[in-house]
Amino acid sequence: GQTPLFLAGLSVSRTLPFGTTAEVEAEVDFCFDFSGGGRGLMLFSSNVTGVEVPTRNLIAAYRRCEMHPVGSYREPAVRPWPWAVDHPDGQIPQ
Repeated sequence: GQTPLFLAGLSVSRTLPFGTTAEVEAEVDFCFDFSGGGRGLMLFSSNVTGVEVPTRNLIAAYRRCEMHPVGSYREPAVRPWPWAVDHPDGQIPQ
């Protein structure tokens, strides 16, 4: 076999437009961790990044990607979804 290609998109409806730079970095890290260090990962935002996305968040995503070494492999890490919403009783409202 061949190495599978994982297409992963950063959230253009939540994290990029409304998140902090730390939340953007956490989402990038999640994608790299899930794919074992970025092996076979194609990370993108969308074919359109809206005007509501702060430039600082795009720069944060780009710089965070640069921090991950190309071609390195590590066991996929298990981490919570960075965009999960915490509810006081632990239940998602219906």
